[in-house]
Amino acid sequence: MDKQSPKILVRVNGVKTSYTEADETQKDEFQWILPEESEPSYNNVVPFRAEAQTKPAKQQNRAGKRIAITVGAAVMLGTGFGFGMLQLLNGGSAAQTVPASVPPAAAPVKQEAAAAPAKLQVLQLHMVQSGVFSKKENGEAALADAKKKGLPAYLASEDGKYRLFTGLASNKETADKLLNKQQGTYKAWQVPEGKLPAAYEPYSALIVKGESLFSALVEQSSAVYTSGKPDTAKQGALEKEVQALVKESGKVKQEEIKKFVTYISLSYDALKDYETKQGEASFTKLQQLLFEGLASYQNLLPKA
Repeated sequence: MDKQSPKILVRVNGVKTSYTEADETQKDEFQWILPEESEPSYNNVVPFRAEAQTKPAKQQNRAGKRIAITVGAAVMLGTGFGFGMLQLLNGGSAAQTVPASVPPAAAPVKQEAAAAPAKLQVLQLHMVQSGVFSKKENGEAALADAKKKGLPAYLASEDGKYRLFTGLASNKETADKLLNKQQGTYKAWQVPEGKLPAAYEPYSALIVKGESLFSALVEQSSAVYTSGKPDTAKQGALEKEVQALVKESGKVKQEEIKKFVTYISLSYDALKDYETKQGEASFTKLQQLLFEGLASYQNLLPKA
């Protein structure tokens, strides 16, 4: 009968478990052979602490170099691109800016020359004089009486006297012909040159043009009166100049200047009408408009 192995009873957490002791003969029947444990050798092993400390530093250095190179390249590229665009836009004008600013002294001289008022010329006329008065009231009464008779009339002040003119021309021949139809005497008369008031100086060139056109209109009217026809060589240029003067005066605010230009324009229209009709009424109208233009011109000059 076989020998029974002793049993061991173990209780764990209220659970009973029985174990049987193994027989010695059975233990000897099996021999466990385990392989020899040999640790592998690694020649390239780096201590953990050293690797952890060196790798981030290298990575940071590499990243810093990359950032520096990128920023430097971007700056150089942006600078080059900006300089190229500047040269393209300027078109090489940078080299011209320095010489342009070299002569600052010449600018004031040119500005002073441009700002200098145009000089008024002496206006020479040939008049039919119908009376001379020492008092203005008497002269004005004679003026009104002449207009009632259908005569062109103008009262001029000179040397404390008042002269009544009833005809004007550009030469003595025409003035003498006018005297054949009305009583009076011949009078060579002129408006002296003078300096415009400060308020009119900005428009001095315009006024000088108007003065020149006024003389041309008187000359044309005298030519038509004596010969029956105008000077065709001057007629076309006169029309263009009158139109240009009217256009130029569009922005003028001074009423006296505008009035002077208006009478020049009206006188030119009356001249064309007289050239067509050549009647006494149209000539009287032309003469009266020329007198009104003369009066408005004298109002622009400084008072004596």
